[in-house]
Amino acid sequence: MARALIGLGANLGDRPRTLHEAVEQLAALPTTRLLSRSAWQTTAPVGGPAGQDAFLNGAVLLETALAPAALHGGLHAIEAALGRRRSQRWEARVLDLDLLLYDDLVMRSADLDVPHPGLAYRRFVLEPAAEIAADLRHPTIGLSIGQLLAHLNAAPNYLALHGPRSGDRARFATQLAKATGARLLTLGMVSPNAAGPGMNSHESTPPESTPPELDPPIQSLKQGIEFLAAMQRSLAAVKNAGVQAFVSDFCWSAFSSQLGMLAPDEQEQLIAAWQADTRHVPITKLLVVLGGLPFVPGASNTHRGPYLQVDLADAGHDALAEVVAAIEAMR
Repeated sequence: MARALIGLGANLGDRPRTLHEAVEQLAALPTTRLLSRSAWQTTAPVGGPAGQDAFLNGAVLLETALAPAALHGGLHAIEAALGRRRSQRWEARVLDLDLLLYDDLVMRSADLDVPHPGLAYRRFVLEPAAEIAADLRHPTIGLSIGQLLAHLNAAPNYLALHGPRSGDRARFATQLAKATGARLLTLGMVSPNAAGPGMNSHESTPPESTPPELDPPIQSLKQGIEFLAAMQRSLAAVKNAGVQAFVSDFCWSAFSSQLGMLAPDEQEQLIAAWQADTRHVPITKLLVVLGGLPFVPGASNTHRGPYLQVDLADAGHDALAEVVAAIEAMR
């Protein structure tokens, strides 16, 4: 038997009655038992058409022998039975049922993503989930539901961008700051041949083996020290900033991935300095990963917290709207 965490929401019709009936039908699924249910919370709608009514949101914890796909199909069947009709993303809805966690399963397909991509940073999901399943662990981030909620409450309003192309990061950070009113933090490295703060242009020129659209690796101990100092100077603005929001076109936790051109002893020296300085930089509330390849925390960075991946190359997906909605959902 697996434990499955389900998120519920409704902002059309008789919301309490619909959610009550949904819980009864969840408990009646084959080989499934209801373990606990959260209280209902009233939350503002996030994203989607304007003028929507407030949501009632909650969570239930199930024990089930249903396979993930079968359970997901059961959720859709309950939605349809209670009047859900799908026509537009983030629209007002009679009922929304999301499979948030299924034990420690990690699954990505055209029909189902587990863990649910929004679980780690959406307040309207985390608060009811933490009420009934605070100890359940997010299998890719490694933090519990309770720890993710604590992170959301404690971290400053700072969002960092991660990805291999500095030009993409700079452009997206500028758009995001304009759309949200956040303060833009940048190192000015908008092209592979541009020198960052305190760097000579010849030091940031990529070797011939580096594709021209990718960030150049750090090529000297001096450059690495100056790069760390430049990031620290930029991030100093986040400290004691109150409610002010910030977005940076660089990611502190990705520093070690830029050291491949250095000798081993120089890499060790820079990594030691980077690790020592980490306690002095602000925590990233949300990491936005720009790129189509699956993001694996710890593979090219040391980030251990909520993240959102968007693909700028997907013409059918509005990446900016996705991130703006994520920011709204964290409040």
